Amino acid sequence: MTTPLKVWRLPPEKVAAYAPRMDLGEPDEIKIPESIVDNDEIFVVRASMAQKRKKEGTIGGKRKSKLSLDAYLEFRREGLSRDQICERVNLSRSALNANLRKWGISKTAQECEMIRQIGQEGDTIESTH
Repeated sequence: MTTPLKVWRLPPEKVAAYAPRMDLGEPDEIKIPESIVDNDEIFVVRASMAQKRKKEGTIGGKRKSKLSLDAYLEFRREGLSRDQICERVNLSRSALNANLRKWGISKTAQECEMIRQIGQEGDTIESTH
């Protein structure tokens, strides 16, 4: 919906004396501008934005994790605390906790065992979930 456009025709001396919120009386003309946006164009823009969000993995508020299990365990092996890891990868603590649940890590003992396995196997480890 467009907002009506009010037009006052003022002589130069009234324009020079104008102050904000000054009463100008009734407008000389009220115009209702035509919309410059076509509803079909809006649909196309929204559809393309949705495709972009789907491609980026952000549809429905779900995003790809900023942290992989391997990266997390490597940070822990280096001696970083969970809070330090969150700060380093710009991740909230609740998001980290959600990742830990997804990876099947509920206790520090499980985490230590996974870190030990990485040290023995060399490369990476698969989550049980």
